[in-house]
Amino acid sequence: MKKLLILLFSIFFLFSGTKVFAAQGVDCQNIKFPNLSTLGFKFEKETFYDDNRLGVSRSYELSKGHITFYSFDNGYDFINQDILDSTLASGVRDIYGIYKLPKMSNYQLQDDAQYLNMGKFNEFGMQEFINQGVFMTAIGDVSTGVGTTLEIITIGTDGKCMYKVRSSTFIPLVQKNNLKKFIQDFEYALIDFYRGFIAINDISSRTSNLVLSADFQRGLEAAQRGDFATALRELEPLAEQGDSVAQYSLGFMYANGLGVPQDYKTAVKWYTLAAEQGNDIAQLNLGLSYALGKGVIQDRFYAYMWLNISDPNEEGDGSKARDMLAKEMTAADISKAQNLARECVAKNYKGC
Repeated sequence: MKKLLILLFSIFFLFSGTKVFAAQGVDCQNIKFPNLSTLGFKFEKETFYDDNRLGVSRSYELSKGHITFYSFDNGYDFINQDILDSTLASGVRDIYGIYKLPKMSNYQLQDDAQYLNMGKFNEFGMQEFINQGVFMTAIGDVSTGVGTTLEIITIGTDGKCMYKVRSSTFIPLVQKNNLKKFIQDFEYALIDFYRGFIAINDISSRTSNLVLSADFQRGLEAAQRGDFATALRELEPLAEQGDSVAQYSLGFMYANGLGVPQDYKTAVKWYTLAAEQGNDIAQLNLGLSYALGKGVIQDRFYAYMWLNISDPNEEGDGSKARDMLAKEMTAADISKAQNLARECVAKNYKGC
């Protein structure tokens, strides 16, 4: 179980960190992309995800690879350094997953993952857009003339949305010793991209995808400023009146000690109230609380139940965490947990 908990902590941010970058409600699909044709980028496709909290992505083809930009907020009420770190870690694990696919059997992902040097990005004032990054390489079957693939992922935020970049670049055998140059090329291309992005996007005018009361808006704005005492004063009455988003937000604040003493039991209380109203983010956090034993007695059955309920479409963080948890459970355990989930849904999430 210990291994599972470490994996869960590395993917999902629950109970640490205080630096807040962003608040819920911004439409991360409502962005403009700069013209990259002069940099040798050939447009491939743009994807608007059905869940607008997952945002939009745009992919380009390069002479020696591909690069994709993502804009999203993943449904987080607050984005801070820990969330950026966990999102980056999740992206790195996705790369490892890709190289386990049969179609990648001719490639061997190397055990050489390293953090990108942020010095160049900081020099150009891009330390938030490019908050952190990781690169690694994969070696192909040299007998077929295949060289090295350079995999890079970065994560950052403009204070409204998260921005992820995934780059995959082919390095021919004759240039296998020029890895540093390929990394530098990526760095300058990314800096040029964000320069253009900043120039054409008026971040302050982003439209909200939520209809918020004036009190709730003041609470979120206060939290974004780091004024959690005001956030608590604005959000607590709304939570007590049954606003599920305010309830989840209070749970988050108590879990992290933001403006209040850290109190996991109180966090679980607010998560539960929001989860019973169908708030999927609260259901996810409640499931993780049970998995980790934070504020409640550790219980894999209820953890599985809430994680399963939180992600009915099998496409988000809830199903990922549930599947990790399932690796530590027997078939009989899973069957029992699934029955609990079905019963809970039938009761409209009440008294589960």
